[in-house]
Amino acid sequence: MPGWLSGLAARLGRYALAAGAVLGALWWVRRDAAHDARQQDRAEALEETTHVQDRMLSAGADRPRGRAGLARRLRDGRF
Repeated sequence: MPGWLSGLAARLGRYALAAGAVLGALWWVRRDAAHDARQQDRAEALEETTHVQDRMLSAGADRPRGRAGLARRLRDGRF
């Protein structure tokens, strides 16, 4: 192989390697951003679930204990 051709091949190889490194870094950043978005969605869903469970527990704690308590609460309009 002539000297100029091997020099050109080496230069093209370095450019290809640099382009591959840049593309790999961009792919990694995109993948990481998608992972972070999924984690954020999971955290928001867990927060909403916890909020609903807390509301259910507080509603259960405030419930009337028997028929008389329920009737009293309905008469008072606090139901």
